[in-house]
Amino acid sequence: VVLRQLRLALGCLLLALLGGALSVLHYVPAASLWLNGLGLWMPRVRPVHTTFVTLWIYGAAVAVVYSWIGRQGGGLSAGDRARCRFHTVCWVGAGAGIFVTALLGVTSGREYMEFPPVFAIPLLAGWLAAHPKIARVNYPGLPEHPQHELARRQFHERGFGAGRCAGGTN
Repeated sequence: VVLRQLRLALGCLLLALLGGALSVLHYVPAASLWLNGLGLWMPRVRPVHTTFVTLWIYGAAVAVVYSWIGRQGGGLSAGDRARCRFHTVCWVGAGAGIFVTALLGVTSGREYMEFPPVFAIPLLAGWLAAHPKIARVNYPGLPEHPQHELARRQFHERGFGAGRCAGGTN
């Protein structure tokens, strides 16, 4: 699970480097004219770079967190693997949305915060799933939940749940 996450993050790094290289070439007049002729204008390639830099950082951080969790407890539990998959789905879903909106020209206009703020929601949800201040995740979709089988049958793998903060209430 962690290696798959790291591979996805490294793929984002490669795309970030490609987008960055194409962006840098726009500072060379002859190369800029050539790239513009191919339809690779600076406003189109720059968001590719910034999007995949953001996704590389997030994806690599997720891989490091779950690698550390696995080393601390003698491997990842079924719940850890489920949370890592949830993290990955949040990350890939937000990344796909960010990339599509960037290609469509929908941006916030800021250099390294190119994506519309709505995509912060799945990124935040992924982090909350593994946050140490979340004392308990009451999510029937996780295999260690006592009603997991019932929820799987009733909710067809979608499920629902709630979190409880340490020292607080729902």
